[in-house]
Amino acid sequence: MVAHKAAYYTAVAPLRLGALLAGKTPPAAYEEGGLRLGTAFQIVDDVLNLEGGRPTGRSGPGTSTRASAH
Repeated sequence: MVAHKAAYYTAVAPLRLGALLAGKTPPAAYEEGGLRLGTAFQIVDDVLNLEGGRPTGRSGPGTSTRASAH
């Protein structure tokens, strides 16, 4: 389920949004292809994090939100 959710955020939603912003109806293939693309992205990101490679997702350095009190 988590992989499915990540695939939607990283690929399906942007594909559909791009079509909608262009004034087009998103084709059904965007969901199937986007799920595959998003899942592949998530797998690569997870493998790179396990191997100590450069992170490509949100888990990399400098991506955390920091709050400071003044």
